Amino acid sequence: MAGTPDLVRQQVDRIVSSGIFLQSERLCRFLRFTVEAKLNGEAGQIKEYLLGREVFDRNHDYDPRTDPIVRVEARRLRRKLDEYYAGPGASDPIRIEFPKGAYTPEFVLPSAPETPRRWWLAALGIAAAAVILVLLYVRFQPRDPNMLVVLPARWVWKAESFPVTPYDEDLAERVAAELATRHHAPVIAWPALQRFRHGDWTTPRIAGELGARRALLVSVRQEPQGSRVTAFLIDARTDRKLGVIDQPGLDLTQPAATLAAVSAIAEKVAVQ
Repeated sequence: MAGTPDLVRQQVDRIVSSGIFLQSERLCRFLRFTVEAKLNGEAGQIKEYLLGREVFDRNHDYDPRTDPIVRVEARRLRRKLDEYYAGPGASDPIRIEFPKGAYTPEFVLPSAPETPRRWWLAALGIAAAAVILVLLYVRFQPRDPNMLVVLPARWVWKAESFPVTPYDEDLAERVAAELATRHHAPVIAWPALQRFRHGDWTTPRIAGELGARRALLVSVRQEPQGSRVTAFLIDARTDRKLGVIDQPGLDLTQPAATLAAVSAIAEKVAVQ
């Protein structure tokens, strides 16, 4: 696979932020879900039925043979990606492609002469240095006794078998931003958390690394009535639950519902 996982995720952010994809929320969800599944080593699970349920919110009786939503949207995604890479993404360092008949993305480095390749290596070095600086800043900054870390629950509670979904990471990042900007709460910056995506990390270990006293773990499960968002406020040093914020029956495909969920979680956490 070309590029590191973080560089691939940065490429996804560039694509979904472009004008070509701004009005295509479902295609953005399709792209993020399949890319994350592949980066997490779960490419074999990217099946039409799973995409219909997790990305396009089909019910448990969804039948790909009679409902072609995934195939139709996959064709649209391929066309949009071709349009993007023919225009604003022509010089991007990574191409994300979906071979015809497949739903698993491929990550490709465009062919380039030697001089641009050297620039590519230099860019990797700069990116690595930036990550190191962020980590050093986090490690050596003064520790606030109320420091909070906001994470997707599936990153640390592996035994719970939380489903892979694009929503929990998006919600965790948004809640952290909401707490920091609107409630002025001391929150660990989202870029500093990316190294905890993979591996056998536990909340107490992460707390020790970052100096956090509390953690907010966000989970999303799909139910017949919609998405259930549950946020667990815990003592980060002991993994002991301090409170639970549960919001069932949400339609997270609607931006207004997502914003309402984020605001509700942030407000309740800010006063605890």
